[in-house]
Amino acid sequence: MIPPAEIGSDLAYMVVFLFLAAVFYLVEICTPTFGVMAFTAAAAEITAIVFSFRIGTGFGFLVLFISIVGTPIYLYFVVKFLPKTPLGKLLMLKKGRAAADEAVPEAKKLKSLKGKRGITQSVLRPVGKVRIEGSVYDARTERAFIDSGVEIAVIRTCGTDVVVRTVNDNDNKQPDKDQQDQTNSE
Repeated sequence: MIPPAEIGSDLAYMVVFLFLAAVFYLVEICTPTFGVMAFTAAAAEITAIVFSFRIGTGFGFLVLFISIVGTPIYLYFVVKFLPKTPLGKLLMLKKGRAAADEAVPEAKKLKSLKGKRGITQSVLRPVGKVRIEGSVYDARTERAFIDSGVEIAVIRTCGTDVVVRTVNDNDNKQPDKDQQDQTNSE
């Protein structure tokens, strides 16, 4: 039988190590320690269980059961509710911007170019300069090279990427030779 004085100190150590385990798990979730704090938390939890078995076998199994069931529940609630607390708001990153074009102010202006016509200022191999409504833009072709001075139309924009094709290609709604070959082979 363990003297009551040792039971009190073992109980105190057990409580301290369980508290440390909870703190170490929290630190692991909040900082990138790559498992070091999780390992330390597990070691503190095992140490607390050892101290609980020193108090008594039944008490040891009770603390072991509480640790096995309680640790995942604790971690679930920390992950679920920590970001909503003032501390969690300081620790967690904010959500990023929803649209890609918000990061680049020119992207909104370029988006309005879709369907507009212009003239190539340089040879597009496949990238070059085009003039649309008096402004010069960097553009790329959808397919082949386009000579300088050819009328083009903007078929799409994505961020700062302006994709053009010659007006003749735009007017002829016939599929490419590659597309015809694929259709014929099916």
